[in-house]
Amino acid sequence: MLKFCLQLLLTLISAYWAGKTFRENERIDRFVTNLEIGYTAINKKIKTANEHDALMKVKKFYGWSCIIGLILFFASSWLLGNHNMLMPTISMIVLFSFAGWFSIKWCTNHKKTIREILPTALKIVLSPIGAALLDKFFGTKLISSLTLPFQDIPQPIYSFIPHINLNGLAEISISMSIFLLAGMLLYYVLTWIMLAPIAFASIALTLAPIKLARFIDKITPNNAFAGLTFIIALIASIALIYL
Repeated sequence: MLKFCLQLLLTLISAYWAGKTFRENERIDRFVTNLEIGYTAINKKIKTANEHDALMKVKKFYGWSCIIGLILFFASSWLLGNHNMLMPTISMIVLFSFAGWFSIKWCTNHKKTIREILPTALKIVLSPIGAALLDKFFGTKLISSLTLPFQDIPQPIYSFIPHINLNGLAEISISMSIFLLAGMLLYYVLTWIMLAPIAFASIALTLAPIKLARFIDKITPNNAFAGLTFIIALIASIALIYL
């Protein structure tokens, strides 16, 4: 089926390239002329687009998609209850939209994003030291509460965690801060690993039409539709070799 569609497409493009012979019919000539004029106008708009502005529009589209998805999620769960068949689809849309929005924000405005996250991250990392100071000067038992999760760790694993069994308030709080800092650094690396491919795909899909429009304008500046048919014919011919 795919092979037939590609062959049909190449046949139509060949007929278009035949020029006046193919366009002797007035209706066909008017139809093809409108295609040429319309696509050339579209191509001119695309080629003059600013890459950064286009990417920001994609980011905004992701953001609004996520918001609308969340509204639909809660509305459908309220209206349809537990038997809602749309929930998995809506959830995927929300997750994908948020990942797309945050990946562009993370990769294109990285310093600004880090500055926004840094205060919260510092509070988390320094919280054991703050708890130790409260224990020291106000007699609270916050450090004891913070170390409770570690008491359930099996002994073989427990022995590999440094300084966790020290009795000194300073040693325990600093060790916990180091542990949290290591967790934050790991989170930072994993965020890059997860978001970079999504951001790359979004950037590629955004820039590809602009680059293509500029390439077409270089090879056929007066008739962008002819340049488009050439690229389509080239791709279709290559695809047919492997089918």
